[in-house]
Amino acid sequence: MVLRPLAAACVRFAPGLWAALERGQNQRGCPTVTGEPIIALHSWTEHIIASAIVAATAVVVYYVAVTDVAPFGALVLAFAFAFGTSAWSTASRALWQHGPSMLLLSLALLMQRRERRSVWIGMALAFAYVVRPTNAIPLAACALWILTCRRSRFPQFLFGVGAVIAPFLISNLHTYGTWLSPYYYQAFSGAGNRFVGEALVGDLISPNRGLFVYSPVFAFSLAALAVKLRTRRVTALDLSLAGCLAVHWIVIATMNQNWWGGSSYGPRFFSDVVPYLVYFLVPAIAWIESARGATRAVAAALFAGFALVSVGMHAQGALNKDTIRWNLYSENIDVEPLRVWDWRRPQFLAGLTFVPAPLPPVDLDAIACTEPPAAPAAPTIVLNRDGDVTLGWPAAAGPVAVYLVEVGTTSGARDQPTREVRDVQRPVMIARRVPVGTYYVRVRGRNRCGLGPPSPEVVVIVR
Repeated sequence: MVLRPLAAACVRFAPGLWAALERGQNQRGCPTVTGEPIIALHSWTEHIIASAIVAATAVVVYYVAVTDVAPFGALVLAFAFAFGTSAWSTASRALWQHGPSMLLLSLALLMQRRERRSVWIGMALAFAYVVRPTNAIPLAACALWILTCRRSRFPQFLFGVGAVIAPFLISNLHTYGTWLSPYYYQAFSGAGNRFVGEALVGDLISPNRGLFVYSPVFAFSLAALAVKLRTRRVTALDLSLAGCLAVHWIVIATMNQNWWGGSSYGPRFFSDVVPYLVYFLVPAIAWIESARGATRAVAAALFAGFALVSVGMHAQGALNKDTIRWNLYSENIDVEPLRVWDWRRPQFLAGLTFVPAPLPPVDLDAIACTEPPAAPAAPTIVLNRDGDVTLGWPAAAGPVAVYLVEVGTTSGARDQPTREVRDVQRPVMIARRVPVGTYYVRVRGRNRCGLGPPSPEVVVIVR
């Protein structure tokens, strides 16, 4: 109701601005629709709302920090949160779950620090769980914290949780016939990730998804927590939040088969708990404020340097569209997840030292033909071990310019990325890091005369 009159006014009184908005919408992959000018405002509105949520979270982070540090130090931390983390490159770019999740966790943390009524803390964390199921971890950790340190307030906390969760469960039961929707069951059930070790390391230090690569400022969070533990000044709240971070790290590595976060930028799956990481920067800033002389100058310079590198990293993701194209070119990250470890062409340098581009198209005119290729024979499973699958098949009758490998999770479906095989003499398809599941695979030949019929389907079971 708000966007439609705005769109109509813009079309009438500012056609130049409207043309720019439509160009931007087309670049975002959502073409304009005749008679529906509101479409061109959609992504812009989404962007504004997402940015407002992150801005509100930065304000909350400031008030979390200003309890222990000077206002300038709290501003520095709010700035580091807003521009040196996935809050900028991920949460503010679109209406992901991550933005509202960060806001709710930050509000709950602020209330925990300021000893607010536990009913409100319970409601905030329950809403956070409704937004994103991995927030069951902070919810459980806070429940344990209150039960241990604020036992008399535990009934209030449970009442706040129940006031939010009960309607949520009833709505799910009415809609899905179960207490939770399939999305929430998938978060903590299913086959999980067989490459847990790789995911644990990759989520922290891989060149394209590593938390400390994209936000090196969080090295100070680890240092501050270590100092508090060594000097025995750690609080129950510190332990609760540190436990949340550790369990969250383990869960996103073990439960997500695509632990790299699909088509995204940097450490997307850590976005939700970024406020907790910033919380552990507070003692680092407090120590810098209390230091004197050269020690203070060196520590402040180091922190500023790490923070500025973090800002530069996330500026790339927020402002450079080539970093998003990196997920698709030259190979889709979900098809070739080993690209997560590519230091030669890392995502944060896309558009600076190289431009992501698709492979050159197959020259269909290079091979003469009078009809499409015949159906190939059924693919043969050459290798199926530890998530790596290799399929081979004899060349199809008739001239073939390229083979297309169609993959589905049900018979006849094509709900997985189609792969090209350009070696038409000895065609082989190699797939790595394939998630556990059952896949139905067909092969078609293609030339300039058209796409040939599919091969018989082969079933590949990855365990």
